[in-house]
Amino acid sequence: MKILLDYKIGYYARFRKLKILISEDILSEGSCLTEIKQGDRKEVEIPENIKFIYGSMDWAKTEKINIQNMSEGECLEIVPYFTLNLLATFGLTALPISIHIKKNEKPCYDNSVTVE
Repeated sequence: MKILLDYKIGYYARFRKLKILISEDILSEGSCLTEIKQGDRKEVEIPENIKFIYGSMDWAKTEKINIQNMSEGECLEIVPYFTLNLLATFGLTALPISIHIKKNEKPCYDNSVTVE
């Protein structure tokens, strides 16, 4: 299944790349799918047996997102946000980066014009 990763520009880790990891279950350690930097949009191929996707930077990770119900061409929006929580800032808790599935929209990468 092909999906689009859309990494928005935000406060946290502005000049760092985020590793995108995939895993078959919530407890297993993931394998690296790709790296993405803020402001980038990337189309990636997700293998069929994959159920979870998440981000990693150094030793810290984002929350795992269940992608079993995603469809071909849907978009994962990755949004870094500002926090005063020093534990999150230094990666001792989940990274201050949220991942959302964009549903019921045209694919994010569809830049074509439809004329009716």
